[in-house]
Amino acid sequence: MDYSKLRDLLLCPLDDSDLVRRVKLLSENFTTRREKIGEYTLDKKQVSAYTAFYLPTNIPKINFLLNQLPSEVRENIKKCSLIDYGTGPGTYALGFCDYFEQLPDIHLIDQSSLMLDQAKKLFSEFFPNQKIHAGSSLSDTGRESLLFFGNSLNEIPLNELWDILEKVRPKYFAFIEPGTREFFSKALDIRRGMGQRGYASHFPCPSLNYSCPLEKKKDDDWCHQIIHVTHDQEIERISQMAKLDRRTLPFIAHLYELEGQCEKPSNSGRLIRIIKETKFSYIWELCLQDENLKNIKVELLKKTIDKKKIKKLSVGIEVSFRILKTLENNTYRVEILNLDNL
Repeated sequence: MDYSKLRDLLLCPLDDSDLVRRVKLLSENFTTRREKIGEYTLDKKQVSAYTAFYLPTNIPKINFLLNQLPSEVRENIKKCSLIDYGTGPGTYALGFCDYFEQLPDIHLIDQSSLMLDQAKKLFSEFFPNQKIHAGSSLSDTGRESLLFFGNSLNEIPLNELWDILEKVRPKYFAFIEPGTREFFSKALDIRRGMGQRGYASHFPCPSLNYSCPLEKKKDDDWCHQIIHVTHDQEIERISQMAKLDRRTLPFIAHLYELEGQCEKPSNSGRLIRIIKETKFSYIWELCLQDENLKNIKVELLKKTIDKKKIKKLSVGIEVSFRILKTLENNTYRVEILNLDNL
């Protein structure tokens, strides 16, 4: 989406200084002043500031998630109705449209009428032929659906989520939420609940039949994704003025399928942590399925890989590998087999 056009479509025009000031306030509310987190949805200028800054910088997350899925799953999702619960200004719904060009229909759900007004205004310009429904409550989609939460599930109690799932019974369920340890704890509860309700995991877990290897860890080790992106020059300039990094984006994304089949090859694992770089190698942590789910450390020798490409890789990708040597401390020296496709 053209960024200058996006700025023209805000509910309220904002010059750069006003935008930067309001973005800083939004950032404070999302981090240190969370008791005020919902107030911005009631003010046209704050909704406009959120749309101008967070909408275009969050969209790459949905591109990353969809790129990690098997091609047949992406093709099935393209045929589904999208229910974007807590849509805000339509951030991720627009991202889905940008990725697939068009979906059968999209249901934008939000309690803020201002957010829905902003979303409808953006859709009318960027995707005028997309069929959308906007409202504050669920309605019957009439077809298989993908129920999606984007930065809204962290504010919804679990019992409410289970009620929504029971009502919609979606074919696919997905979310993109803050990449914090606090939300990871909730994500584990959701993961267990989805398995109990007949869903299988396409991302990030290899299987729901076993407990998460990170579930009982007490340190700063938890499962989340990190992508490295660049944005439109104007967004980069606003980011610098606001002193907010939107090039490195941590988040937690999951995607499940009802009664799905999610077999993973035995020689692959999910990159969940880049541990360190040594003089001769990189040390990664992978999550994979063997007789259960487990985490292993792998060593990649620098002389065997493109160092520039390695440093741009995102945490959360699927890595195919071949073990070359077993080292100490549950570490394996490996050769990456799919490096050209990462």
